Amino acid sequence: MSRRSYGQPTCGLANALDMLGERWTLLMIRELLMGPQRYSDLQQALPGLGTNLLADRLRHLEGIGVIEHRHLPPPVASAVYELTEFGQNLEEIVVGLANWGAQFTCEPCDATFEPRRQAFALFARLDRIASAHIDESYEYHIGPHTIHAHVRQGHVTATPAIGRRPDAVIITDAAGFCDLFERGAAITEMVAAGRLQVRGDTAVVTRSVSLFC
Repeated sequence: MSRRSYGQPTCGLANALDMLGERWTLLMIRELLMGPQRYSDLQQALPGLGTNLLADRLRHLEGIGVIEHRHLPPPVASAVYELTEFGQNLEEIVVGLANWGAQFTCEPCDATFEPRRQAFALFARLDRIASAHIDESYEYHIGPHTIHAHVRQGHVTATPAIGRRPDAVIITDAAGFCDLFERGAAITEMVAAGRLQVRGDTAVVTRSVSLFC
């Protein structure tokens, strides 16, 4: 598939757009920033992206060294795509764009709750400094959905930590999740009102929210 170019080889921004400016590419990077993904995971996370175009974008990103394709060992035994160290350098850029674009969001998060979008919102808002010396796993159960967050040394992945029990669990619905993370509702007040259930050490439960607010 031919690719368009801005034809400005001496401009770093133009070069970056030549590499990553095609439709869907940055959204694929968004998904991969949260951890390794199977082909089917990317298909599910990006409805509207046809399978042929997804395959083309993956080949392109692998060809320029942004991602790699590898097989995970048993018990997972799945083929996944993940960012290379070179690709991980895009984190600050993509997170910055996401936080800038968040000001244009016109619907409350509980109106059209999408777990993957909310997982990335947590990813983008992680307090990198406060989490620099933390290695903890959190689970957020929102109605029928579950969001995993493994925070380790200032970075978070939104995939289950294989073989690891969560250090804190929060159970609520979409409205409660958004009140907690978007509107700053107090954990103790929500628990008292029966809108929230928590499991784990109190300090860890508190941290599982405060790191993302």
